[in-house]
Order: sequence, then C-alpha cells, then structure tokens
Amino acid sequence: MSFNKLPAEQGIKNPGTEEQDVNPPMLPASRPLPVHKTWGENMGWKSFLVLIFCAAITVPARPQSATESQTQSSVCTLADSNQMTVRFTPLPANARIDMGKGKIWSPGDTPMYLFSEAASSLGGSDVPVGAYSMYLIPNGRKWTLIVNKDVTAGDKYDEKQDVVRAEMSGEQLLDAHAFSIVFVRPAPKQCSLQIIYGKLALSADFNEK
Repeated sequence: MSFNKLPAEQGIKNPGTEEQDVNPPMLPASRPLPVHKTWGENMGWKSFLVLIFCAAITVPARPQSATESQTQSSVCTLADSNQMTVRFTPLPANARIDMGKGKIWSPGDTPMYLFSEAASSLGGSDVPVGAYSMYLIPNGRKWTLIVNKDVTAGDKYDEKQDVVRAEMSGEQLLDAHAFSIVFVRPAPKQCSLQIIYGKLALSADFNEK
C-alpha cells in the first residue's frame, strides 16, 4: 500500500520555509543531552510529594470499634432543621424479649441513645437539648420509655438520673415483624419514636417547644 507524498517530500517548498533546515544537526554521541537546571531542581520536591501521596493512599483507615459497627441510627428532622437522633443496637430477626413486669430492658443490653438539637417535651416533662440514654420497660401492650441523663458508656442504669418516664401508645398489627426502632415526623414540630416488635407497634412523641 502506498501513500501520496506531501508537498515537502515532492521537493516543493512551502512559503516561508526556504531558509529552514529540515534535518537539524545531531548532537555528538559523547556529549550528554542538556537538562534545564530548574527542571532538575523541581524533580526533587515533586517526587517527594508523589511519595507522600502514595503513602497516604496505602495507610489503612481507622477501624470502627465494635460498638460503632454494631449500632444503627434513625434521624427525625424537624421543620426548623433541628434534628433528633436515636442510636441503638439492632436485634436478630428471631430475638425474643422478656415481657417481665417492671423489668428494665434495652436492645442488646445496651442503652439506646437520644441526641436532640431541640428542646422538647415527652409525656408532659421537659427534655432539654442534649444527649440522653433511653431504656424500655416491656409489659404486654403497655411499654414505658425512660429518658435518662447518664450517657457514660458502661454505667449501670440509675433511676435517680431519670428525666422522664412516659407510657408508650400501643397498637396491634395484623402481621408479625422483627424488632425495629425508627424516628418519624408526623407533624412539623413533632418527632415520634416508634418501636415494632412482633404484632405490637408502640410510639412515644417528642413535641418541640
């Protein structure tokens, strides 16, 4: 297969190129190619930055603690953009809850935690802005939600630290469900903590002040 020669290859010179040498002179083999000084200087810090960048990529991220990796959260955002968040330990789908009367209980034997950016009321009691631990008292269809001031990990439940105990509203469901906790916003200034277990649905409403 042959290609048509370009004008320069056919001996026809382009305008303005009469004085140009098509084949520039080659440097002697014994003479090293010149290197611009600033390029050589820049290569040092550029290589250093590349090494740092590669090192940053290969450094493993901090592993999550057992508590962080085993918890779940649900967030309720109020109309004014303030949020209320519940963090809890999920239960296996086949988990069973002891319905013993008056017995304090929490998922995974670990307190639930409430983080509130808004001052609210629950069951007629004030819940100021802040962080709280929460517990439950299962009792058939009548469950009680406890909001407690102690948020120190590993501490045992202390009734003296209670902020409020509120009875939760219960409703019977047609089908059984695994244990779950979720925060929803039924009204612009209300966050409802809803718990479902088996055929029972329970709720407790936090009303923004």
